[in-house]
Amino acid sequence: MNERVITNRLIFREFNLNDIDDYYNLERNPMVRKYIPNMRNSSFYECKESLRKHIDKYKDGTGIDTWAVILRENGKFIGITGFRYLEELDKVEIGIRLMPEYWGNGYATETGKALIQYAFKRLGLDEIVAMAIPENEKSMKSLENIGLDFDGYGHFGGSRVAFYKATRSYNINKNIFKY
Repeated sequence: MNERVITNRLIFREFNLNDIDDYYNLERNPMVRKYIPNMRNSSFYECKESLRKHIDKYKDGTGIDTWAVILRENGKFIGITGFRYLEELDKVEIGIRLMPEYWGNGYATETGKALIQYAFKRLGLDEIVAMAIPENEKSMKSLENIGLDFDGYGHFGGSRVAFYKATRSYNINKNIFKY
């Protein structure tokens, strides 16, 4: 398994097909899906195909990928994270989805800060963005906690969203991960 990022408590690694049960459980969890616009309940087969696409994407070498989030202490899968290119905005978005039983432990903050540093130091990006549904106040607060600046409201994918962004000028002097 190719580890991409290691923080104090987490490992972000490439997916493999053995992750399908964990991935499926995350994707079908109604609490996880609640604030993701237009996310429908995928079948096991659809999740397996989605996982294959994530795995195939690693071959392009861009680093704009999705990874499994694993607890360092016990190797437990707790969610997914990574980047995706938004063609309609010509920007790279960060994303974090964790299983509800791991919410409120600072894992999203730790993940987000590591993603921002990875984006600027490793991928050489000048800007990254994130979005949250305005009704999801916890997500919006989390995006602010990781250092993203509120950039206004707008629409994306047919839903009203709050846009956040960080630029290279973000304070990346303190390394909180290895890669």
